[in-house]
Amino acid sequence: MASGVPLLEQLDRRSLMTRTKINRRRPAASKRRRSPKNFMKRKTFAQVSAAIFELMWKTLIQISALAKFICKLVREALNITYMIQNPAISEA
Repeated sequence: MASGVPLLEQLDRRSLMTRTKINRRRPAASKRRRSPKNFMKRKTFAQVSAAIFELMWKTLIQISALAKFICKLVREALNITYMIQNPAISEA
């Protein structure tokens, strides 16, 4: 901008014209969404909520399995430390 040339002269007016022409040729967004190809791709609220519920359920099962495994490890570690502190029990 320091060159002193006004902003309008710096812009390429031809590219601006072609952009507006392309935008005018394209159909409106509402008409594009109603085409049968895109309509089949869209999912209903029930499908989306079912997919989210299924993903949450699988994640919950994995978390519970992981918690069960961690509890098993902690129980084993406590058992080992108890045996180390009381050697008479481990010998019997």
